[in-house]
Amino acid sequence: MSEHFGRTLGTIGWWELRRFLYNGLVFLAGISSLLLVERFAHVPPGEDVVEPLAILFFGFACNVGYTTGWVLEVLRISPAHWRRLLFWGGTLLSMGVALLPGLLWSAIAAYRWSVVQ
Repeated sequence: MSEHFGRTLGTIGWWELRRFLYNGLVFLAGISSLLLVERFAHVPPGEDVVEPLAILFFGFACNVGYTTGWVLEVLRISPAHWRRLLFWGGTLLSMGVALLPGLLWSAIAAYRWSVVQ
């Protein structure tokens, strides 16, 4: 096995060992956001809060973005010493995007409550 091939496998392995953590954190953020939207959006009975296909697309897009981390490193576009920064930065960004709808609906509800009071 060549040194380059071994380094490539090591890089992919490092990222893939953390994919479960990434998916778990983004999943928890997404569930939290959905619960906030359910609570504050006041959707009529029988209506969906979110299009289910949008949730699937978001999960797919997050994992494509995650895979980009190790692809950039394997292609040497991103240096290996940025690995942790890219992992945590990408994780926090994905969690923030997942939480955004819930936070927006919470802010709208807080504003409405403050106007009524």
